[in-house]
Amino acid sequence: TLKFRPAQALGQGAARRGRRGPRTSRLPPPSAHHRSRTRAPPHKIPVMAALTSPGVGISVNVSRRDSQEYLRLHQLEPYLEDAAVYALYAEDDLTHEERLRDYFRQVLSLEHIYGREYTYVSSTAWNRRAFVVAFRKCVHPLRDMDLTVPDFHQLLIVICPDFPRSTLDSIIHVLPRALQSDGKFHCGTLSTAFEVHWYHSKFLSALDPFFRRLVRIDDGVAVPTGKEEGESAALPLADLEKAVVYLNATKGKRSHPAAISWEVVEQCLNDAGFRDAVSFRRLCQCLLQSEVLARRLHTPPLPMRSMDRIHAILTPPPKPSVPETTEEEPVVEEKPPLRKRSLRKKVNSTMRLALAARKRENAERAAAAQAGGGGGADEE
Repeated sequence: TLKFRPAQALGQGAARRGRRGPRTSRLPPPSAHHRSRTRAPPHKIPVMAALTSPGVGISVNVSRRDSQEYLRLHQLEPYLEDAAVYALYAEDDLTHEERLRDYFRQVLSLEHIYGREYTYVSSTAWNRRAFVVAFRKCVHPLRDMDLTVPDFHQLLIVICPDFPRSTLDSIIHVLPRALQSDGKFHCGTLSTAFEVHWYHSKFLSALDPFFRRLVRIDDGVAVPTGKEEGESAALPLADLEKAVVYLNATKGKRSHPAAISWEVVEQCLNDAGFRDAVSFRRLCQCLLQSEVLARRLHTPPLPMRSMDRIHAILTPPPKPSVPETTEEEPVVEEKPPLRKRSLRKKVNSTMRLALAARKRENAERAAAAQAGGGGGADEE
């Protein structure tokens, strides 16, 4: 369970300020140790106690009574403990923030119970609903077949390896014997009965004392009758309505997620022909064969608007944009492209060169002839 710092230590700071301040719990920095989600940690560490240790950055100002009531009402303690273990011991390359974000994203998408232990799968109503959704996907191709109880139990083990056989046997004990033929049940009928009974098991167990006359409702309050034991007997529908309405209500005026409303119970009883009274066994049989309850378990638990809002919250924050610094490149002057010379210009240039070479040859010959003629006159 979630542990908080002692009230005496928390009240000292408020006493110095001259008033009674709220108690404060703080979250620690992430640990450097890692573990996989399915493997136990190498040594036991009080995870939730570590989450409330002082000297860290995040503070939540809540009173001890209000926080415990809030966590109990919304069944959040298993998720806080499991998320802390996963964030501290997971063996991957993600950061602690990314692990927490990934964990709660899987929880909201009902994909967090595959391969988990039975104690975790059955700990909250949300986990039970996730198991029902996963099991419906697994058993859907076999809904028109006839299966034995051991075969049906093997399907449960595919999702939860340690799912107890006794839980399935208690459901089989409630079903009418007419549904069984040669030791086999219709897979669709048995799966519907299992889903409804397993998800609403706490609600049905809470109704049992009213049929045993151990508790009665007086002015909207449950009052013990003084009997320690009693045999189950038929209960008038008026008293059953009071019991169902009482179990649907909580202190916060918020119905329990696994509770069944009186309108649904009344419809199931009317379809079965019960008008005045009903026994606990017959009530369970009517509810287990109700397709209304089974379809309600498969509908999206949250409206799409809420899912979009939660997805926006769980989306990783954008990284700060850093302007890229690029080195200044030296400016290189572009040379004008070379123009191609035409053929006429090439011919003219070649002819001019040839004429110049011929003139030089003629000048050299003339200079040589003049020089030779001057030498002969001097000898004469």
